[in-house]
Amino acid sequence: MSGPGKKVVDVAFKASKNIDWEGMAKLLVSDEARKEFATLRRTFDEVNSTLQTKFSQEPEPIDWEYYRKGIGSRLVDMYKEAYESVEIPKFVDTVTPQYKPKFHALVRINRIIDSLLPCLQVFSSNDVLFICGYSL
Repeated sequence: MSGPGKKVVDVAFKASKNIDWEGMAKLLVSDEARKEFATLRRTFDEVNSTLQTKFSQEPEPIDWEYYRKGIGSRLVDMYKEAYESVEIPKFVDTVTPQYKPKFHALVRINRIIDSLLPCLQVFSSNDVLFICGYSL
């Protein structure tokens, strides 16, 4: 398989490997949320399985001789010529390369902020900012 279909299958496969289902499940507090989350995960697995099997295969070739016997050579040859002349353009992603570095920079900044949050305390009573024990 090649082209956009293969790209969708590859992206879905990579995405499924990066999802921390157990980590997300630990964050759920209600039974209803756990039930909805289980439904989401089951649905995701079904769609991903379909993508991996159905769309990862090459289509079966057309048996032109079969149609020639039933319809006639002239019409089948005309359709075969038209079919073979169709060119499906390849998808070229020009957006992701522009935004991927920016996205990763934001993720790094978010991790830094998350690591500093326990150290940051703002006291509005006297507008003093304490950062990891140091006052500014």
